[in-house]
Amino acid sequence: MPSLRWKPCLRDGTSFSPPWPAPPWAPLRGDCALADSVATILAIAVMALTTLATRVLGPAIMSRFSVTPVLEGFLNALSSSVIVAIVATVVAQGGWREAAAVALAAGVMLAARSAVWAMLAGATCAALWRVALG
Repeated sequence: MPSLRWKPCLRDGTSFSPPWPAPPWAPLRGDCALADSVATILAIAVMALTTLATRVLGPAIMSRFSVTPVLEGFLNALSSSVIVAIVATVVAQGGWREAAAVALAAGVMLAARSAVWAMLAGATCAALWRVALG
């Protein structure tokens, strides 16, 4: 695999040309992999409509159910489980740097009981690791 070297693609408006081929559905412009603007705008529109639908339909659907303590507990735990799933994926696909950053963030969260300080500690750990060890 070619090395990840910065190769500007200025005429296409990108700052990085990936060393791997673009997927077949993403047309190439020159020597740079850049998605077609129509496909990009369509993807953003679909994501925006999905977000709008969940924001509008969520309360409408939930108004038809009585919120029991079990359902309330499930909904309260849902956001935490999504965050845990994202963090677990990053740690599983990452290396020691990500694992150290998550471990430090967890320690700070337990000690300080502050999500902001925990995120700052984890991000700082990952940044300093990258600067110091590459």
